[in-house]
Amino acid sequence: MGGKVPVKYELNNLLDIVGHNENLSIIERDSRSLGYALGLNMLKILIERGEFVWLVLFEPLSVFRTNLKTVGLHLEELLQRGNFYIFDIYGSVAKIKRNLPHIYQVRGDITGIGFVVKYMEVASSALLETLRNLGVEEIKRVWTLGFLDSSIGRFFDNPVEIYKRMWLLKYSPRIRPPIKDIRSIIIYNSAEFPRLESFIYDISDYVLESFVVGEDELKHLIVVSKSKKPELDNLVLEYLFGGGENID
Repeated sequence: MGGKVPVKYELNNLLDIVGHNENLSIIERDSRSLGYALGLNMLKILIERGEFVWLVLFEPLSVFRTNLKTVGLHLEELLQRGNFYIFDIYGSVAKIKRNLPHIYQVRGDITGIGFVVKYMEVASSALLETLRNLGVEEIKRVWTLGFLDSSIGRFFDNPVEIYKRMWLLKYSPRIRPPIKDIRSIIIYNSAEFPRLESFIYDISDYVLESFVVGEDELKHLIVVSKSKKPELDNLVLEYLFGGGENID
């Protein structure tokens, strides 16, 4: 860590560095480093603020439901709020039907590039449905979240190309006109699918890398390895999850 002393930084402030149409990635360098938990806590803040969230889910819904409980969130309650939506990739591949609102899937063969077309149709349909339900013509801001793990390599014939194309749909004219501001958070374990790292790093405005140091008493650290704000570049942050509210 270059001998730098970790500094205190509240999670709300860390989330607020992401500006208009910007992208933040959290790269886990160690499975013990709690990058996933950091992403969950950011999700909790966004939900509590009333932000619109579109979550791309690669893991089983049951696993995600359990993980949400660690930060005091309950899946069924979230899905009733009207500002939280899930695109269920795992359920689509496994052909598991969901009897819950605001969970979207695609049907048929989704292992090839054709999946991207189907994803575009689902995202566009979900957006139109939301606009109708709200009685508005545009949404000020949407946050997209993706918790990436090794599943992406198992689901698709060409996972890197498919993920790149999925990401670029954020800039599609079918999505952008009704949404003025799309901010994104990617949570990614570098050991589980290393082939995606260079792409994720390139498209991110901010990259937070999570580590653990120590033996008997572990310290969880974040290094800001990429930033558009010079004052944050290479900053080292130490954090604790005693309820998931702050990074200390």
